[in-house]
Amino acid sequence: VVIVLLGSIFVNLASSFGTGFVSENGFYITYLIITSIMLVSFVSTMDMVALAIERILTVVKIIVPLYALAMNFVGQTVASVGMYEMVMVGIWIVQAIILRFIIPMIKFYVIISLINNLNQEDSFSKLGILVMNIVNWVLKTTVYFIVGLNIIKGLIEPQIDALGRNTVNRLATIVPGGGIVSALTGTFLWPGAVVKNSVGVVGIILLLVVVLVPIVKLLIVMLTVRITSVMIQPIGEKRYVDGVETIAKGNQLLLQVLFSSVVLFMLTIAIVAYSAKS
Repeated sequence: VVIVLLGSIFVNLASSFGTGFVSENGFYITYLIITSIMLVSFVSTMDMVALAIERILTVVKIIVPLYALAMNFVGQTVASVGMYEMVMVGIWIVQAIILRFIIPMIKFYVIISLINNLNQEDSFSKLGILVMNIVNWVLKTTVYFIVGLNIIKGLIEPQIDALGRNTVNRLATIVPGGGIVSALTGTFLWPGAVVKNSVGVVGIILLLVVVLVPIVKLLIVMLTVRITSVMIQPIGEKRYVDGVETIAKGNQLLLQVLFSSVVLFMLTIAIVAYSAKS
């Protein structure tokens, strides 16, 4: 805010004396100083989001094998294999699409938008809108894709496991003393189901803990940048405000990336836990 105030005073004074060249250079110097500060903040935020996503993947790689083992223990072999496959697909999506494509695209959007504000003519705004739309579309498509596959698998695979358990129980009742064995087996598997659901709940809680602090920091940064743009609008040129708003939109996209990454795995665990309940 102080930089914009001083730069605006200098630009207006230069304009009043009829020195348009000095006035234009004053704008460029002020704008470059502002964008330098904003870009340092944005890169720091981007690194924080990337680190949070890596921690999400670490938690998932620890929890999912334990959860799959617990599912196998209670006789949900097919569902556990399907869940493990879906989590592997989710990890690949996060690593290959979100970390290596989406986050660089957000950085590209911010840089293009900042460059566009250097000139009075609008040259790259449509490109920036296109990049933003691509980012939003890819994020929504990946989440819908994983959730849709999980719902389909949740409707089929638990029924296969249930059919196998029912078949075994019926065969056991035919054998003399098989009814007692079947009852004991059910009693033995009930604590396993409790452990399995507990592992799922712990996994969801750990994912929330991992992303809670980065999300709060992102919200604070977004609020600070928005307040800054409101404060400089009455005293600075429109391109100053547009540059600050670009950083705010970039942080908003990073928040969507982090939220989509954690929701993708949380919904997978929740859908599997609900559909494969014993």
